[in-house]
Amino acid sequence: MPVTLALDWSLFKRLAHKTPPLILQNSAPCPFCKTSGGSELICLEDFQCFEDRDGQNRFTHRIVFCEVCGMVSTDPWFTPDGARWLMERAGASYGHCHPEERVEWVQQHFPEARLVLDLGCGDGSFLGAFPESYTLVGIEADSHLVQSGRKKFPHVRLIQNDLESPGSLPQADLVTLFHLLEHLSDPLEFLRTLKQRTGATTRLLIEVPILDRAIETHGPDICGFFSIPHRSHFSRQTLNRMLVEAGWQVEHASDLEGNGFRVLVSQKISEGSSEIDSVEVVAEKQLALTYVQCRQSSIGNVQKIIDALPCEGKFLIWGAGHHTEFLVQQTSLFLGNRQFLIVDNDPLKFGLRLHGIPILEPAMINSEHWHSGEFTVVISSYCWQEAIAQDLDRLGIDPSQVIKCYP
Repeated sequence: MPVTLALDWSLFKRLAHKTPPLILQNSAPCPFCKTSGGSELICLEDFQCFEDRDGQNRFTHRIVFCEVCGMVSTDPWFTPDGARWLMERAGASYGHCHPEERVEWVQQHFPEARLVLDLGCGDGSFLGAFPESYTLVGIEADSHLVQSGRKKFPHVRLIQNDLESPGSLPQADLVTLFHLLEHLSDPLEFLRTLKQRTGATTRLLIEVPILDRAIETHGPDICGFFSIPHRSHFSRQTLNRMLVEAGWQVEHASDLEGNGFRVLVSQKISEGSSEIDSVEVVAEKQLALTYVQCRQSSIGNVQKIIDALPCEGKFLIWGAGHHTEFLVQQTSLFLGNRQFLIVDNDPLKFGLRLHGIPILEPAMINSEHWHSGEFTVVISSYCWQEAIAQDLDRLGIDPSQVIKCYP
């Protein structure tokens, strides 16, 4: 007997934009030299952040290049309240780390460190990987992560506080900022504040993604290097310039697996600000434009895959994060008479709708559904594409039923 699917397949329905209940974004000057304006690199209007909220959670994703200093940044930028409201459903859409590797790195490169302060610590997983003989303090804005971390790592002191202006800081040998600096509205002022509030021998350990490796690590990805929640899009040069301007100097720098760039920095002995070299600014602009051209080519490659799909039928989208909204904005996947469901492993998104399409947990799709042959699975992720494909393989899904955006 044919299998009857009791699933709520839905057509794509984009709600009309409505005025949000609060100010979401404001115009933002260059985070380094504070110059307003800049040359536009990318602009996506009316970008929706995760689930449907009656058309209110829409914003402009615009990336600009500063012709004065060579910094790449997001403008307009989110207000603090706007960021919290828009990103409260981000959940598992962001963030993963390897705490053991980071702890080993600290022990190798800064063995005298015994007091460690982690800013933007999440649930404290990095600090929790240290031996209990260390004094460990983490500061995190998300109360849920702080509460969860306190249960998992009782030997770690976790503090809930605003990361943009954390106030007084516990003294530490090492202050770590793992993928925090690029999120801050004013990273230069933050680095200056850290110098004022830390001891003369305190080191900073910073990780950020860098534009220099964007093609290598994000080349095919239609979301790409210019991540939605990132205010600053550093290169090696612009990060170093900002550190010097704030009174820090790099002791050690290394590329990491993926697009991570790690620097260990100490306070500068001599005073003096960084200088902006016009030749370096030209080189930074060429770096940015080369990546933008690569990104546009990648969008075209994904569109070719979508062009080969039938204009009608049922399509199950695996992934409810920003990648799916980029598919909405930049491809024709959701046009025509196709019907959709979305599945995602993030509990924060279960039961929501994205452009009228239900978001389900994978367990809601039972074996009969998976093996009915009545729908095609589209994997909506770059970083997690192969992991999702392996999950589908374990479910026994015919590979011909699965569409990868990045073959």
